[in-house]
Amino acid sequence: MTTEAAKILIVEDNPLMARQLEAELNGKGFIITGIARNLTDAVSLMKTQACDLALIDMRLDGPEDGIATAQELLRIKWIPIIYITGEESYEEIAERSQSTFPAAFLEKPIRPSELFVQINLALHNFQAGNLPAAKSVQSEYIVFFTDKEHIQVRQSNIIFIEADGPYAKIYITEEEFKRLYPEKSFNYIYVSPNIGRIYSELKSYFYKLSRKHIINLDHISRLSANQIIAGIHKIPIPEGRRQDLIAKLNVVKSR
Repeated sequence: MTTEAAKILIVEDNPLMARQLEAELNGKGFIITGIARNLTDAVSLMKTQACDLALIDMRLDGPEDGIATAQELLRIKWIPIIYITGEESYEEIAERSQSTFPAAFLEKPIRPSELFVQINLALHNFQAGNLPAAKSVQSEYIVFFTDKEHIQVRQSNIIFIEADGPYAKIYITEEEFKRLYPEKSFNYIYVSPNIGRIYSELKSYFYKLSRKHIINLDHISRLSANQIIAGIHKIPIPEGRRQDLIAKLNVVKSR
């Protein structure tokens, strides 16, 4: 693959800026595989179009920002990510974006010369193996910190995770809880860090339903119009998220 033929996904909710980026990149020989306004559109394009690099604005049309979008894209295919930033604090985005290993940050207004240089560098470094490889052998276990100790939990036994300020509550199977705490009564476990940090380390069968909930798709037993039933738990489905959730499940269609 050469940089001239590189396929780029643009994730930008400003139509004028998106078309300007498309025109400039096309003019330099890059192929634009699609333009997405939000996370849902970006994931759909990533699943259907070949892509070598994603150019993602930090602020998007939807509840999820550019970092959350990049995390979802990287769960589909490991590619270099370049972020477009505006008024965001570099200290904040540098910390939050660590799990996506950004190749570059471009500040608005974007200068075409810098854009082309950073894309070529990102593609070169990725092809040369200078960026981290995908977590193809990610452990089945994940380690959390409670108020007194670290615990190692099997990911498949996590039913869902609920945000609680800067911390999180993890709801696991009774079997897993008894393995960890044979003398305690079955309950959720209070852990850190927050669910944003946790989500980037989870396997692909987890789905971020909202800013408050991450669910294990394999533990869903029933799904109604407005809630998920997972074991004894009832988890509300935010407005506008049901269709995307259904798309993540292996639904047998009637026609």
